[in-house]
Formats: sequence, C-alpha cells, structure tokens
Amino acid sequence: MAVSCERREADLIRAAISLVAMLLAGVPACAGAPPPVCKNPDVLDWVTLRLSERNLYTHLYPSTVSEAPGAPGDVVRCNVRTQVFLYDANRNGMMPLSRWEVHGYAVRTGPNGFVVLSVD
Repeated sequence: MAVSCERREADLIRAAISLVAMLLAGVPACAGAPPPVCKNPDVLDWVTLRLSERNLYTHLYPSTVSEAPGAPGDVVRCNVRTQVFLYDANRNGMMPLSRWEVHGYAVRTGPNGFVVLSVD
C-alpha cells in the first residue's frame, strides 16, 4: 500500500507541474516596441525648461508629439504643439493672448539615456 501512495503523490506532482507549464505557455510575451523617445517625461521637461528661458508661458501637449528618424541613426527629430500665452498689459490689459506654435527638437539616443541636442 505504501508504494501506491508514493506513486499517487508523484503523479499529482507531475500533473501540477504540467498544469503550470500549460498555463505559462498561454501567457503572451510582454515585449513590445520601445516607448517613443520624444514623449519621454525627462525629454519633455528639458524642452519645457528651454522654452521657458525664452520668456514664454507655454503648455506642452504630449499627445501632439511626433517623431521621425534623423540623419545619423541615433538622432530622432521631434515636433510638439504648444500653447503660448502672451502677457502684454500695455496692449491687452490683464487678458493674456493665446496662440498655438509648433516647436521642433532633436534627441540623441545612447546606451546611457537621451540627450536633447537642440530646441527650435
């Protein structure tokens, strides 16, 4: 009787292992395309900082970011649509004027991260 119990336990363990293996085989892989370089929060923060140095009150819209490969293989050209608020109390009183602008920038990708090359 002792042999049959050990055999039963071994069969149960094999069945459990095969069940787990079948379940894991049905799980899809999580590898996908890398996220867009131009929409990286650190890159957008850097672009916002550079635009604020021009005395512009801007609001970036990450959903409007577009990117295209640049001339060197590790450079990506990006464009982002921004809303610019102009404050001129002498002309407009206390109401700001708002206009839409497209600003371009270039990002170099590397093994250690991203470098924003220029902001137009």
